[in-house]
Amino acid sequence: MASGYLLTSADIATVLHEAGIPAERLLDVITVLDSFVIGSALDVAAPDQVWDAAQARTPVLVAAIGAAGQGRARADRAFELGLDLMLGAVSALGSPRPDAAARRCAR
Repeated sequence: MASGYLLTSADIATVLHEAGIPAERLLDVITVLDSFVIGSALDVAAPDQVWDAAQARTPVLVAAIGAAGQGRARADRAFELGLDLMLGAVSALGSPRPDAAARRCAR
């Protein structure tokens, strides 16, 4: 795999395949991960106050806006939640290949 934190699509496909994701789902999963990362990057670059409580149409949304906080802390919390949800969903798609751990150790 690539050194550092830069992973290529080939690296990601290999890891997902070794985790048991079927070949017919690999590009779907990679696309979902790409979309999530791009959306999260846009969220970090967004203004500190993304939603305006004065424009909210329901008390539930007003309360959610007030409870969420603002800025980077809110964006980071949302990213971590989304990542946890996605990793859980991805792991449910497949089961690890028995030979995957041995190949990783051999690298």
